[in-house]
Amino acid sequence: MAYTPEENGKQNQYTKQRIRQQITSLKKRLPAEEWKERSARIKERLCGLSVWQKSRHVALYHSVNQEVNTVPLIEEGWRQGKTIYLPKCNPQTRQLTFYKVDTFDDLEAVYFGIPEPVPERCTPMDVDRLQCLIVPGVAFDREGYRIGYGAGYYDRYLATLSPAVAKVSLAFQFQVLNHPLPREPFDQPVDVIITEGELIDCQGGAYHVP
Repeated sequence: MAYTPEENGKQNQYTKQRIRQQITSLKKRLPAEEWKERSARIKERLCGLSVWQKSRHVALYHSVNQEVNTVPLIEEGWRQGKTIYLPKCNPQTRQLTFYKVDTFDDLEAVYFGIPEPVPERCTPMDVDRLQCLIVPGVAFDREGYRIGYGAGYYDRYLATLSPAVAKVSLAFQFQVLNHPLPREPFDQPVDVIITEGELIDCQGGAYHVP
C-alpha cells in the first residue's frame, strides 16, 4: 500500500514515539552504579578522540533523566581550559541559543527542569568559533540519524552549522539501533556516536574511528 507524504509523516511519528518509549524504559531500568560506570567509559572515549583534544570551543548540554552523564565532561572541559557553551531553549520559537558557561552557578532550571544558562550572567556564543557540538538524543542509527525528544530544537540548529563543526553524540549501547530510524526531510545526522562499547564514525572514515 502506498502512503501519501502526510500519512508517511504520521506513521514515522508513531514509530518514533514507540522507540522513545522503549529506550526511555531501558534507561530508567539502568542501575545507578552501572549508569555511572558506563557514562565514565563514554567520557574517556570522547576525551581520547582527536576531535575533542583539538577543539577549544565546545558546546554541550547538561544531562537529565539518566542520559549519559555530561557533568564530568563539562568539568573536564573547564580543567583543560576549553570554552564551554550550554544551550537555552526558547519554547515559543523552538530555537536554541548557546551561552559561554564558566560555572554551574551560571545555570538555572527553567524548561522542563533542564539546567540552562542565565542570560544575564553569560555571554552568547559566537558560532564562528564553535569547533565541536555534543548533540543529545534518545535513539540513534549507525548512519548518525537520531530521535530526539520531539521538539526539533537540535535539527533546526544543526541545519545552520558549518560542515567544519564536528557533531558528536553520546549514547549507551542500547540506544544505538542496527536498523535505520524513520526519517523526515528536516532530520540532521551527527558525525560520530560514542558508546561505552564502540566509536561509530557515521561519515565513513572522516574521524578515523577504529
